[in-house]
Amino acid sequence: MKNSKNTPPKIGLFLLEICLPNSVKDEIIGDLHEQYYESEEPISIKQLNFWYQSAIVIWRCIMFTKKTLALALCVMSCAVLFICIAAITFISNSTDAEAFSKPYWTDGNFYQFFLDPILYSHISNNMVDGISPQLFINIPSILWMLGGIAIVLLLKKASKLNLQTIAVVSLVLLVGPYIWAVFSFKTNNVPLRESGPILAFMLINVVYLVVPLTILFIKEMFKEKIFA
Repeated sequence: MKNSKNTPPKIGLFLLEICLPNSVKDEIIGDLHEQYYESEEPISIKQLNFWYQSAIVIWRCIMFTKKTLALALCVMSCAVLFICIAAITFISNSTDAEAFSKPYWTDGNFYQFFLDPILYSHISNNMVDGISPQLFINIPSILWMLGGIAIVLLLKKASKLNLQTIAVVSLVLLVGPYIWAVFSFKTNNVPLRESGPILAFMLINVVYLVVPLTILFIKEMFKEKIFA
């Protein structure tokens, strides 16, 4: 007979019962029970850990339902796509010499450009007029994208494609060129006139990949049981 004191907190169990969707309720509560009774920690530590795990699960189920998270990801990816397109058109078409005199173009702090009002002035004024298909053709970005597709296909073939691997692959594919660009600017004295290809690879890569990776993540998310 189990010690009545050595049981999961009743209030925590009650909250799990009312907050979790029926499709995953029994499975999650069962797993938390199993973790609790298999732990050899002191009762106070076990109960604290049970509260911690319960809080995480409840938070995810309340705040990150499938539809809510999918909508948030779609909005975020579209915003990132739009900003990168705006940045590419500005870099390609702007004739403002003063704008290109700022140090963030070649000192590895390019993120400051996205905080500069000059970019958003460009968006509101003449961004659409400067868009053309030729601006978005970049061989390194195409090769990087193809490499990313190959990785995804290999993971899928090996049955290792899940939310975690998609998140990691997406992070590497989207942020990798930015890290490489920062490293290049930080370690080499790259003049402004030679910075274009580096910036193009960093930005056009995101234009190619951000929406497809978001769609892939959302499709996989709808297969997971943890979300409502």
